Amino acid sequence: MITLNQLISLYQDIGSRHKQVNDFMAVQDFNIEMDRAPTYPLLVVNPVSANMPKSEGGYTVFNTTLELQVLDLVNKDNNNRMDVMSDTQQIIADIVTEFSTHPYYMENSIDTVNDISFDPIRGAYGGDVDGWKISITLEHPVKLSHCSAPINNK
Repeated sequence: MITLNQLISLYQDIGSRHKQVNDFMAVQDFNIEMDRAPTYPLLVVNPVSANMPKSEGGYTVFNTTLELQVLDLVNKDNNNRMDVMSDTQQIIADIVTEFSTHPYYMENSIDTVNDISFDPIRGAYGGDVDGWKISITLEHPVKLSHCSAPINNK
């Protein structure tokens, strides 16, 4: 099973390898603390939920849902608003595609579940930031057993 911290690290890795993403934040409820000025475009992840659906074979997969935002600065005169919306939408699409095409995710049976809807963000964080957000659920195998759990057998 992949832990939440490991999943966040996967997104951070994708963001660091993406040539258009300049910064990354993992936050709770999109409470972005502006104790430092982010470098845009910014990838933000927020954990939302997790579940282990029961199948005939037991609990064999784990689903983790995170909300992602990709944000960029809009010029004061708004002359780049459509460029920002287009670029940030493409960045999120690239991230989603990474899970279904990169050999690491394919070999480790990590994949998206369900359709993904894109919602625009306009005027966030002081009014000069636009972008897109999605809710994405990743399914990954549970490779734990009673022998590997940190529980005493008595």
